[in-house]
Amino acid sequence: PADLVRKPRAAPPLAPTVNLQLRRKSPLDIVPPTSPAPCAAPIMPASYEIADTLLATVYFLAVVTALQVIVVRTAVRNPALRPHIMTLRLAALAWCAMALVKKAVLDELLPPTDALYHELIAREVADLFRDGLHREAFSYFGIGNPAYRFLLGVFYYCTGAPELIAYAVNGALGFWGMLALLDVLSSTVGTRRIPLSIVLTCTFLPSGILWTTTNLKEGAVLWGICMMGYWTLPSAGPRRGAVLAAAGAATVAVLRPHIGLLWMVTIGIFVLLRERRLAIVGVIAVGSLAGLALIKTMAPDMFDAAVSGGVSSSLDSQYERVTDDANLVSRHFANSHPTPVLTGLALILFRPWPTETLHIGEVFAGLEAWCIALLGLYYWRSLPKPMYFLRHPRIIAYGLGLLMFGFLFSYMYNMGLAVRQRLMAYPAVLTLYFWPTLELGRLRTLHALSQTGARLQPQRMPLPQAARATVASA
Repeated sequence: PADLVRKPRAAPPLAPTVNLQLRRKSPLDIVPPTSPAPCAAPIMPASYEIADTLLATVYFLAVVTALQVIVVRTAVRNPALRPHIMTLRLAALAWCAMALVKKAVLDELLPPTDALYHELIAREVADLFRDGLHREAFSYFGIGNPAYRFLLGVFYYCTGAPELIAYAVNGALGFWGMLALLDVLSSTVGTRRIPLSIVLTCTFLPSGILWTTTNLKEGAVLWGICMMGYWTLPSAGPRRGAVLAAAGAATVAVLRPHIGLLWMVTIGIFVLLRERRLAIVGVIAVGSLAGLALIKTMAPDMFDAAVSGGVSSSLDSQYERVTDDANLVSRHFANSHPTPVLTGLALILFRPWPTETLHIGEVFAGLEAWCIALLGLYYWRSLPKPMYFLRHPRIIAYGLGLLMFGFLFSYMYNMGLAVRQRLMAYPAVLTLYFWPTLELGRLRTLHALSQTGARLQPQRMPLPQAARATVASA
């Protein structure tokens, strides 16, 4: 803010104490806020608006172009996605356009409190870097939300971009993640055909478009989770995503370590069941210990309570404490007693129920969950032998991962927060719904090729005994 007088401090503020109406900065704003106004004629506010508009236009076009390049490169190297390249490009444009709609319309109607606070702290971090107060700027870094605000501040410091570009970048990361999910599924199966319904469901996922195209960390976390899926590619296959997988794991570990821990265990179980190598157990153990250490750093009190009294009892006490606060709990969870795992699975897969929807946002959230569940049920009912697919390592590992997410979501206390954060479990949900259909398509393709090869194989005349002996000796 323009009227904020910064002073060196030992620790970041716990809550915003200034006006949340932020003045967007640009590279032209070279006068430090603590300096007096220059004697020359000041630049009119319209000049700032024009500069911000031009800068936002350049950055926005750069984000759109980069996302189109990623789509084309991914589709060209993946035969299953190549027929859907135009659909993927249109979906990428839709996610970028949603960032404009969110910033210009939706956020004006319903101001996002979390996003406003993220923006406030990020601008403060950028100003501290700009003034050379690096130690004070690094005091804002931490695990979870502090990490997102700090990294956003570094982004603002390096680019001078307006907040709209943060919306666009987060949305682009979210779409890239869903594109990577399709790439991983089709590459793992090895199919050359993927149904259009699966492509549309993943790339036009309503909750993904809505919650990643804003100034929240959902887009970066979803990108990191989907990038971790490149670790599930066969060891003998292409390893093009190893670097992206490591970057995704680091992103999730910094922003949401508990989610990163669950996904590390899930992917580790799958690779262990498929490769059957004991060395993988060490990798899983190291990743799990790192996730636990980050969780302890982010929430030491809750971690200590879980270690001393047990995870379930600790979550039960926290749930009772939170649900007693009318400002935090939503009406869906008032006077409720969760059943571990089952309550969370229902929340991830089906809720809000039709009887729980009172406004348009809840109706759309419920429709998304119900339509995806019906589509998954349709695909599973079309399988000739479902039990064959239930024994596959991917289904077993991702099923166990979904159970872990169900336990975590059993203690959710706010429907809006649950609908937003269940996006972190959707890669597992969509994999369980759609992967058997892709595997069935691969098996049918192999069967058709084998039948065609048998019909086209030329009939050879039997060799005489002497000729067979000659061929055998040779």
